[in-house]
Amino acid sequence: MAKYMPLHGKVRILFLINSLESGGAEKVLIKILNGLNWELFSFDLALLKKKGFYIDHLPSHIKIFDLGVKGEKIRMYLLKAVSRLTKIEKKYDIVFSLMWESNIVNLMASLYSKKRRIISERINLSDYINSIFSNTNKYFAKTLTKFLYKRTDMLITPSEGVKSQLIGNFKIKDNLIRVIPNPLDLEEIRKLYQEEIDIKDPYFLYVGRLHEQKNIPLLLKAFRELQRENIKLLLIGEGQERDYLTNLARKLQIMEKVIFKGFQNNPYKYMNKAICLVLPSNFEAFPNVLIEAMATGCPVVSTDCSFGPSEIIENEKNGILVPVNDLKALKNALNRMIYDSKLRTEIIKNGIESAEKYDVKKVVKYYEKAIFEVYN
Repeated sequence: MAKYMPLHGKVRILFLINSLESGGAEKVLIKILNGLNWELFSFDLALLKKKGFYIDHLPSHIKIFDLGVKGEKIRMYLLKAVSRLTKIEKKYDIVFSLMWESNIVNLMASLYSKKRRIISERINLSDYINSIFSNTNKYFAKTLTKFLYKRTDMLITPSEGVKSQLIGNFKIKDNLIRVIPNPLDLEEIRKLYQEEIDIKDPYFLYVGRLHEQKNIPLLLKAFRELQRENIKLLLIGEGQERDYLTNLARKLQIMEKVIFKGFQNNPYKYMNKAICLVLPSNFEAFPNVLIEAMATGCPVVSTDCSFGPSEIIENEKNGILVPVNDLKALKNALNRMIYDSKLRTEIIKNGIESAEKYDVKKVVKYYEKAIFEVYN
C-alpha cells in the first residue's frame, strides 16, 4: 500500500449521505467508517440533514458537517447543499457519497470544483425515481441522473442487478462501476444476538423501514392466512406507513398478534430467536437484513425481487425465495418454516456459512482498493 500514499500522509475523504436514519445504506456507511484503516485514510462526514439513529455509532474522531437541508422533500434544497459542499470539500482529496440525493449533490458540485468523486447507488434507481417523483418530474430526474452519473470517477453498487440496470436504464459505462457487497460485522452480531428478549411466544420477524417499497401488507395478509393462535408477527422499524399498517392489522383482525417494536438498536437478538425473518419487498438493491439474519442463525424467506435476494439466497439451500406479491406462495413458505424442521435446520446451517463472505474485515478491503484506484 505504501506506493499509493499521498504526499500529505493519508488520503483525505469527505463522505456524504442524506442523513443517518435507520436504513441499509446508513448501516453500510457506519461499517465502512469504523472499518477503514486510519493509518491510510483520514475522513469526515457531511449530512444533507444532521439527524438519525446512527449518529451515536460514528467513530469518535470524525467531524460532522450539516449541509442544512430542511423539510422532507430534500430535492427542493439541493442547490443550497451544493453551494455548502463546494466550500467544505476544499481540503479533501475525494468526495464519496451514498444514496441518490447525495450523489446528485456530489456530482452537481463537480460542475464547480475539480475533486475526485465516488458515488454509491444502493437501490434499484429506476423504481426509486418512479416512486418519489410525479409523472411530470420523472423525465427530468432521469435525464439529470444520466447526465451527472457519467461525471463520477467511480460508481459502487452492492449487486450485479443494480449494476445492470444502471448500465441499461441510465447508460453508465461498465468500466465506471464496481460491485462491492455490503459489509457485515460478524463479531458484533455474534455478541449482540445472545442478549435476552422480552417475547415468550414464537414469532415471525420483519426488520426494516415501514415503507411502501417493502410491501408489508402482503406479509400481514399471509400471516392472517396461517390461522395460528400461538404465533406472533414482530415488526421492527419505523417509517411513513406505520399508521396505515396498524389500521390494516386492525382491519384484518390480527392486531392482538402483531407487535410493532419500532426501531431497535439490537435487532439481532430478535432474529436469533425468530421462526424466520421475512422480507416481502417489491424491489431492493442488496438487502443487508437477509445476511444479518443468516449470521444469527435465523432462516430467511424473501420475495425474489429486483435486485439482491437471488444473489444472496440459493432457493431451499440457505433460504426460500417466493415470487413478488404472491400471497399464496408466501403463506406456503411461512408454513414450511413452521412444519418442515429438516428444511429449516438445513437453511440455518447453510445461511451461517453464507454470511461469512460478507464479513466487514474482508469487504472493507475492497472499498480501500477502490478508493486508492480513484485517488491514483
